[in-house]
Amino acid sequence: MLRRSEPISLEMPVETPECVRMTYRLAGPAARIGAYLLDTLLRGAIMVIVGIVLMCAGFTFLGTGMSVGLFLLISFFVEWGYFAISEGFYGGRTLGKKAMGIRVIEKYGYPLSFWAAMMRNLLRAADGLGFYGFGFISMLCTRRFQRLGDLAAGTIVIHEKEVRLPTEPIILETIKPLNRSDIGSFVPSERTLTLIDHLLSRRNNSHQRVPHERGHDIARELALVLAQKLDYQADLDQVKNYSMAFLARVYVTFLRQKEDDTPVHSGTADMFAGVES
Repeated sequence: MLRRSEPISLEMPVETPECVRMTYRLAGPAARIGAYLLDTLLRGAIMVIVGIVLMCAGFTFLGTGMSVGLFLLISFFVEWGYFAISEGFYGGRTLGKKAMGIRVIEKYGYPLSFWAAMMRNLLRAADGLGFYGFGFISMLCTRRFQRLGDLAAGTIVIHEKEVRLPTEPIILETIKPLNRSDIGSFVPSERTLTLIDHLLSRRNNSHQRVPHERGHDIARELALVLAQKLDYQADLDQVKNYSMAFLARVYVTFLRQKEDDTPVHSGTADMFAGVES
């Protein structure tokens, strides 16, 4: 009997090492090509402006040789640095990706690190062989539409979902931190705190509000893992039954520690579309 093939879908489920399940909508070649064309137009406009300025400077005080040298240097920096710097410091986005509503993240759902951005863009030269034919073929042959740079850096490109900020945000100042006598010396990573941040944000998002019961179900696995790592000595039934509340207390406890006991404010630092939710 022939086996029925799996349906083709852009939805990609991911489970993080912290046992949080997420779903992303992958960005296909069309959206990525559109973003690249916009970025190419932008880089071209930058170099035209730089060329005009250096040409004028060459006729005045720099000299022709110096102007040409500076133009080549800036051209090299724009060509190789634009994508890595934009993606590394702007949440996996370039201006073209922002306009197309897509972004780069790491394959387990974490925000893109600067070194991953550098890796995926260093291999852009290999992807660009044959007028980006290698990169296009790689995207078509991989289930996650990854070009060679994505495969090497462990990254994927996703669509961002439109998210509205909650009309009544969480006031974290009202949440009681965990008692130090109830926990050990384990300190959650910054990535784990980011996961908690976005779980809390989704629960209180006014556009796609998650019911209390569903919110606790989503948060329970991460809450239990953290309780075990923290060697939490208080009531574990509270962790199981009110997992979102426990994660909020963990978030407040260690965010304040990382910020040297400065006040914690509500909201998220970076709203990830479909990420950590």
